[in-house]
Amino acid sequence: MSRKGFTLVEVMATIAILGILVILVTPSIIDIRKDMLQKTYDSRVSLIKNAALDYANDNLDQVPVSVNTSLPDSSCLTVTIKKLIDDGYLAGSDNNKTEMHNPVTNENMNSKIVCIRYSDNDVMNRKLMAYIME
Repeated sequence: MSRKGFTLVEVMATIAILGILVILVTPSIIDIRKDMLQKTYDSRVSLIKNAALDYANDNLDQVPVSVNTSLPDSSCLTVTIKKLIDDGYLAGSDNNKTEMHNPVTNENMNSKIVCIRYSDNDVMNRKLMAYIME
């Protein structure tokens, strides 16, 4: 007797194995995507900080000379990400060159404020630093 095709048990076993593989692979793909989005965000933050430092170097006269160590945010030059884009220090996201988006949350970052200040009051050892204010 010759067999043509697969038995129901063989088909069910194949479907079960494929289902198990999908269950095992799906979380890995989700984690890889989350990691990729986080790395993209970290890269954008680094670009924003570098653009802010370029802006500060071009506007050194506006950076406060002394640092209030108890309230460091009060002694900084502030600039929005939109201004950095408009002034040519930073390019926007890939699909829209005038806006910067957070790839993790997809929120528009243009209104975020970047604080640029000196690291400390020691004139010989200080350097400019930048961070995004939350």
